[in-house]
Amino acid sequence: MNVGETYRELKDYTTALTYYQKGLKIREEKLAKNHPDLAVIYHNMSKLYFSTQKYSMAMKYVQQTVEIGQEKLSSTHPHLVEYRETFEKIRKKHPDCIDYFDEKLAYGEGPINGNLRCKNNPTFGCEETACRNK
Repeated sequence: MNVGETYRELKDYTTALTYYQKGLKIREEKLAKNHPDLAVIYHNMSKLYFSTQKYSMAMKYVQQTVEIGQEKLSSTHPHLVEYRETFEKIRKKHPDCIDYFDEKLAYGEGPINGNLRCKNNPTFGCEETACRNK
């Protein structure tokens, strides 16, 4: 467990996000864009945004997580299983936003393109305000 995760568990989301962002910046500077360590940070950030009901941000980060996991981890790796569970949890809480990749891709049968659109206004990316303006 890292410092950001500790603060998230304590529900101090602002401090947790600060530590996640610092860790992400360091890792993005030093690691390849598809490194499994980045997936861990993205996953932590998706859980934080989920906890704060910022579902489109949670979906953004969990999609990056699953994409890296599918590329770098075996289909039965415990982290990838957890990433997919988080993905489904977020998708259920944020039904106004849909993704334009095949649902089967979320289960390891191909890459996720991260192309989210709001089903209420497909011209715009899936932003909280776009989804609220039904």
